[in-house]
Amino acid sequence: MAHIYREKPEIPIPPKGHINHSNAQVSIYDLDNNGHRTGTRIVIGVATSERMMHPNDNFRLMYPELWKKHYGEDVPEYVLTKLNDELKEKVAQAVKRGQGRPKGSKNKATLEREQAEAAAKKQEEKRGPGRPKGSKNKKTLEREQAEAAAKKQEEKRGPRSESPPVESRLSKRSLRGNS
Repeated sequence: MAHIYREKPEIPIPPKGHINHSNAQVSIYDLDNNGHRTGTRIVIGVATSERMMHPNDNFRLMYPELWKKHYGEDVPEYVLTKLNDELKEKVAQAVKRGQGRPKGSKNKATLEREQAEAAAKKQEEKRGPGRPKGSKNKKTLEREQAEAAAKKQEEKRGPRSESPPVESRLSKRSLRGNS
């Protein structure tokens, strides 16, 4: 809603003005050729009682003669033209679109629910039952590290020299004792 002129005295609600009793907005409705309301509603002020209201900028534009009668000041022509063009464009868009939400748009609750569903689906796709492919348990990782360390140690030492077979060592000892 546009600026409400609460600092100015209250004025009577125009004949086509309707009060929304839940929030005290005073509105006018566009009518079709049969006199039935279309979906377009323009708020022109705030009701202070059943017959009086504080006007806003839309009232100033829609009823310039009443504005001048009650407040004595005239709306500058350039402001009136600029705001009338904006108001006409807004009304034209609303009439073209019709009542309610534009087709294909979603309310906040639907968008939040869809985001939650997408996040849940994404998590389901990431994990299946059991361990993910390519991952290893702690013991396997430790064993592989130990094997890698042992292999590295072996490479540092170089090839092992072969020690004499066990039998030959035993025979030498046995010879020493008999001599």
